[in-house]
Amino acid sequence: MINNIGQEIDERDLQKRYKTDPKFRTLMDFFADQPKDVGVISVDELAEKMGDAGIAVHRHEIIQMLRALEGGNRGWMWLGRRNSKTRFEFSASSKMMAEVARRSSKAPIVHTFRLRPELEVSFELPIDLTHKEVNRIAEFLKTLPFDDVKPGHRSNGR
Repeated sequence: MINNIGQEIDERDLQKRYKTDPKFRTLMDFFADQPKDVGVISVDELAEKMGDAGIAVHRHEIIQMLRALEGGNRGWMWLGRRNSKTRFEFSASSKMMAEVARRSSKAPIVHTFRLRPELEVSFELPIDLTHKEVNRIAEFLKTLPFDDVKPGHRSNGR
């Protein structure tokens, strides 16, 4: 992907940040869902728009999100001075960057859970797991026939 002045944008970095940083993912999902590209947006305007969209974030969190977006030929954060507001200026299409970041969202991530002090279980789940899918998994786990197994004994399925 190339930005507005012909510089290449690191797509892998966008995708990595999207996978690993929940705040960055929230920001990218927000920009992807907007009806048009954003060229320049102030922190206050972004906080208001995200609030209107039902995304509760604090101003300092928005600054962190935009700082994560800064660099990599994606845009610049301008700190407000005198009568200017703190804002972010995109050097590429905000919607296109969000789509590039989300492209890898179908890839699974591994979640680990300590079931017992001596036992940790892992689940490989999609990054875009829905509440409906979580409920389906929970219902499936409830059907497993292990209620009558005594500790220290293994079931042979008989």
